[in-house]
Order: sequence, then C-alpha cells, then structure tokens
Amino acid sequence: MKTQYYNPGSEIELTCVVRSRANWSTNVEWLKDGQVLDLNHRPSVSIGTQVEAKHVLSRLWIGGASASDTGNYTCTIPKYSPDAFPRARVKVHVVDGKVGVTPSFRL
Repeated sequence: MKTQYYNPGSEIELTCVVRSRANWSTNVEWLKDGQVLDLNHRPSVSIGTQVEAKHVLSRLWIGGASASDTGNYTCTIPKYSPDAFPRARVKVHVVDGKVGVTPSFRL
C-alpha cells in the first residue's frame, strides 16, 4: 500500500485507473477505512469519472484537507470485493510537513 502525505488545507486528488476490460465499469466506488464515502454531507468532496478508449479514470477530490481525512482509501467496483484490487489502495496522512504527489491506482 502506498502512503501519501498532505498538509492541512491542501487538496487531495486520488485517481483510480480501470484498465481491465473484464472489470470495465464506470461505477467505481471510493471507500475510506472500508466504508463507502458519503458525498452528501461534505460539499468539498467529489468524484468524477472519465471514459477513455482503453480505460476508465475515476478521481476522488477532497478540498481543504483536515486530519479527519487521514485514512486508508480504496477504489473498487461494487460487484467485486475491494480485496480483488490490491493495488487500488493508498494510506493518506494529513499532517504539517512536506506534501506528496497525486497517486494513481490500477484495477
């Protein structure tokens, strides 16, 4: 599992790349610590999907990061267990210090 560090107040952008035609889907779910992200109670969190010729990109964006955004993030396709995509995980830490680059995951 990759680890990324962000400063409080920064923007977090995580990208999930679905390359496998067998798993082709635009219905990508994002989980934090094993729970589906609730987009209804926080306007600074959004998910976008982009379909390209050879893959689907799903992006999770969190604006104004805070310590409560620290956790394990996973992207998955609902009909599969998150364990089916072991590379689609990242541990996010929101702490004062040096920030990381935007990670990209593959399904």
